[in-house]
Amino acid sequence: MRRHELLYVLCTVAVSTIQAFVLTPSALRSSIVNTPCRTTAPSCFITTSSSPWLVRQLTVGGEDPGAVTLQSTWQLVTNVGALVVGALVLAEVVQDWPRGWVNRQLVEAGPSTLGPQAGRGLFAARNIPRDTVIGNFPGVISSRASWLGRKDSEEAALLARRYTWSLATGDVLDPTLSNGELPDTLLFFGGLLRIPTLLALVNEPRAGMDLNVVAVVSERDVAYVAERDIYAGEELMTDYGPAYDR
Repeated sequence: MRRHELLYVLCTVAVSTIQAFVLTPSALRSSIVNTPCRTTAPSCFITTSSSPWLVRQLTVGGEDPGAVTLQSTWQLVTNVGALVVGALVLAEVVQDWPRGWVNRQLVEAGPSTLGPQAGRGLFAARNIPRDTVIGNFPGVISSRASWLGRKDSEEAALLARRYTWSLATGDVLDPTLSNGELPDTLLFFGGLLRIPTLLALVNEPRAGMDLNVVAVVSERDVAYVAERDIYAGEELMTDYGPAYDR
């Protein structure tokens, strides 16, 4: 979810909360008003079963200690404010959250059949039927401007371009480090989240060679799907696109 989408959801939740708890329906208001406070103090605090996280201040009314008046409290503002602030922090965290996955039972890494200059490649560990989703390309999503700012130098950016995909939104899906190198695993939250980068090893074949994997590009992901039946031991090959910019 993009940041503006998340903020829209938050605003909707905030408005709904205010409508539900400040503009309380008469039936709910009546049930709360008729709830004994069971105290002789000037006021007390209760929660409702529909919203145990929201604390309401109930003021004892007049001579009848059982009659109470519903009063909005700063707790409502605090809860909504905390929700918005927490979501803003979450939006920043999610922006740096690596994504992607791979079915490790289907693939294994090894020296590419394209030669030493191609480095490592990815191979079928077993027969892979046509239309099988092998996984989603790994990486962190960022705008092109912020992506360039994440790299140590222009050389690092050039190195990273070999592994990045351009998404349907124009954003970049990048599995590399700040120096442009590809790690074996993307780590997040001190290693609690680990995303393997095996799919970044899929090479583009030379002219005239066969493709066996198609990349399905969407706004947030790039899925690698078997274009045909792939036999065990075959190197996976896909099309990087006309600009050699994945």
